[in-house]
Amino acid sequence: MKFEPERVRAWIEAGDVDALAQYLTSGTHHGKPGAPQAVKLGVIGLLRESPPARQLAWGKKLMKRDENIARSIACGLVATGWERDRSGTENRLRALVDDPDWEVREWASGGLADVLDRDFAGGMRLCEAWSKQGDEAPCRAVALALSRRAKARNADEAAPILEIVERLLSLEGPYLQKNLGPFALGGGLLSRFPEKTLALLRKASKKRDENTRWNVAMAFTTAAARKYAAEGGKILDVLDRDDRKRIVRAVKKARQNLSG
Repeated sequence: MKFEPERVRAWIEAGDVDALAQYLTSGTHHGKPGAPQAVKLGVIGLLRESPPARQLAWGKKLMKRDENIARSIACGLVATGWERDRSGTENRLRALVDDPDWEVREWASGGLADVLDRDFAGGMRLCEAWSKQGDEAPCRAVALALSRRAKARNADEAAPILEIVERLLSLEGPYLQKNLGPFALGGGLLSRFPEKTLALLRKASKKRDENTRWNVAMAFTTAAARKYAAEGGKILDVLDRDDRKRIVRAVKKARQNLSG
């Protein structure tokens, strides 16, 4: 499926949501109906050329569609309403991160990251509120959004970001855990704020909570963690005394990665 910007622009100008939704579902991606990521990003890019009010109007329409790919596109637009309607934006983001379709939930973390980019302080208050509620899907979106925000490498943001991430470490849920230790921590924060992230991992390794310890070990299973093999080895030494099978497996995987 090829990206057809002129046709997409025409549909955007005409406000033809049906035509755009049909186009987005006309191709295949990984053997399933729907546009590939490059096409989706292209559509979002064209929609973002519109004035903010129009972007938001498109976002509202697309998130109500039956097509999951249309709702995925909406994730890239809903943050546009943040400055004028924070409550409405929070509700729309929450609906998207709780969407029954996994692909929409994947894209929804990007909507939260967009809020952080527009208003870091306000976005952090929303991340903090969701992290305190403890619901799995929103907490996963928080972890991924904070990891993306860390790409800016703003040293002043490291402490508040890691404070929220620390709160997530002990929470239940495989959907959250899968994306927290090995991805957000090890793949993102460790490479962007290494000293502060290592300090957090040292502190967390001393806690007895199983989820926390698993996340600590899994943070060292990524390619980015190999740069900190010496520091990681010392932290894993603390976890070696834990005989719980899940921790033993995670530590073994981490050591294999650091020695590779």
